[in-house]
Amino acid sequence: MRDKELRGFEFILIANQTLSIFKLSDPKVINDIPWLKFLDDNYFLSVWAFFVCFKGYYRIYGIRINIISVILAEICILLQEYNIISYSFRYQNMMAGLTFVLFSMVVYYAFPVLRQVSITGIFKNIGFVSNEILGTQVSVFYPSDEKYSKNTDVIYMPYPSYFDTFHFIFQRQLGIRIAPPKWLIKISGQPMVMRLMGVINNANLKILNSKMPIVVYSHGLSSNRNYQAGFCKDLASKGCIVISLQHKDEEYLEKLSVSPKEVDFVNSMHQAVIRRKKQAKQILDFAFDKNKLATLFKNSEQILKSGSLQLNGKAIICGHSYGTQTAVLCGLDDDRIFATVSLDPVMNIFDLPAFKPLIKKQVNKPFLVLCSDNFNKYYPWYKQKEDLSKWLSNNTNSKKQLLALRMKNTEHVDMIDAALFYPRELQIVRKDIYSPNTVSMNLIMINKLAEFFIFESLQNSPQTIDCQRVLNKFDDMCKNAIKEANPLEVIKNLFY
Repeated sequence: MRDKELRGFEFILIANQTLSIFKLSDPKVINDIPWLKFLDDNYFLSVWAFFVCFKGYYRIYGIRINIISVILAEICILLQEYNIISYSFRYQNMMAGLTFVLFSMVVYYAFPVLRQVSITGIFKNIGFVSNEILGTQVSVFYPSDEKYSKNTDVIYMPYPSYFDTFHFIFQRQLGIRIAPPKWLIKISGQPMVMRLMGVINNANLKILNSKMPIVVYSHGLSSNRNYQAGFCKDLASKGCIVISLQHKDEEYLEKLSVSPKEVDFVNSMHQAVIRRKKQAKQILDFAFDKNKLATLFKNSEQILKSGSLQLNGKAIICGHSYGTQTAVLCGLDDDRIFATVSLDPVMNIFDLPAFKPLIKKQVNKPFLVLCSDNFNKYYPWYKQKEDLSKWLSNNTNSKKQLLALRMKNTEHVDMIDAALFYPRELQIVRKDIYSPNTVSMNLIMINKLAEFFIFESLQNSPQTIDCQRVLNKFDDMCKNAIKEANPLEVIKNLFY
């Protein structure tokens, strides 16, 4: 599988234990096989070799299911090797150890760690700043003239208490009795703790000859500002300054006694939506002041002194899931935003009395709405199908500006980086799991679709933009560049 990472330390651990069990099953055989005797003489089969490999594996990949299986296998090996258990149980112990090793082999092959999707722009080095703007924590992605170093990279985990937030939101969504315990959430989230985003922390901003667009990104309900780093990095590699916001929805969720499935969830989250919209507008106010924006970057003095930072003057806003409500509301209501990208939207915002008139408002600027296959099936209370249909029916004269698509072979989390670093073995109980190649290819396609749409919007006025050109570019890319079938379907009617 081309998108599977080779987990070197994990492979060595499994090989070490396989050979150890082979040695213990017939101690004399080691002297008859030169390479096995060489490994034994050089302590490859020792506890110390296991410990070194195990530590390296944990530091790189965090806690995965194989961490548990290799520990259990090693305990069986040690019990056998040092004659700690009685002779009558040695056979059962050996079989248990062999079972754990075989299980590790299956997990190693069947549940891969996936590679990050490569950026496709001309600026390959992406700077990163984590900061606070007017009370909102943000992650900023931008092109840099510095070289990447692993020492300056940043992990996906946005702040230490995020697991507490994640656990709390799970309890609200699923109910206290069926929500996974906090320890399981921490285990499943370890890859996010260990994985690096492939950015350069606190790097210089690369000054471009062209004007740089501002992109604001809004995350979903139980997400965070770094979950879509791949998307943000890809836009940054095309010359954009991308500001990803951290929303603290749990401050409103804790007031609820019901889950999102209940009827009054939308009304209960009203204030959270208002705050999200206010946050986005404050960030735009900040970003369009070049003197303030420059202070985010390490070379701010040089930028301010030279006056070389050129901004486009208009912004793009993007969002995923619940963040699409932020994006759509701001896109409809703020003239500084010239294009909106909505990934698998939650649409029940239009049910709120304060926002209901917006669903009837004629779209006069570019909107891209990309839906997954089964979001409405699994999460019907978010009313994606019903309210998107109403919105489309009210904008039949805006076909060139409002592009609504469904993407085959995608699920809700396939549109964010979580699909890459969630432990696949803990996802297997879900229905929305595709092959590693499909997950990675979906992300590549989503990034390219957003790029084509945004730059088509940048190069044209709202009156002259034609979304058909975006679809034609995407189709050409599928045929000629990545040689994959085009998975997009245009949503044309009310009952898609």
